[in-house]
Amino acid sequence: LGFSLAEIGTVLDLHGQARHPCRHVVALLDRKVAEIESVLADLNSFRDELAGLRDSAVTNLDQVRDGESVCSIIEQGIHHEGELALAWLGSLNLTGSR
Repeated sequence: LGFSLAEIGTVLDLHGQARHPCRHVVALLDRKVAEIESVLADLNSFRDELAGLRDSAVTNLDQVRDGESVCSIIEQGIHHEGELALAWLGSLNLTGSR
């Protein structure tokens, strides 16, 4: 489920106090779903930006003279949301182990 050790500790503490922790688990899951939705929105925005940069580059390929710039796409960079999305993706364990 992707819970942190602190989150698991809270669930176990609630259980140890003879309290039913399921409501807390649901709240944790709600928060994780909201975080994922936010990242997905950033990724969609980033994808759209990259597609736009690519389309612009293809349109302008013949207009750039050799030696004028390294590459206008690289020089334009990516927006902050794209950087956040890439950082989040980089933090995932994508090896398939859970």
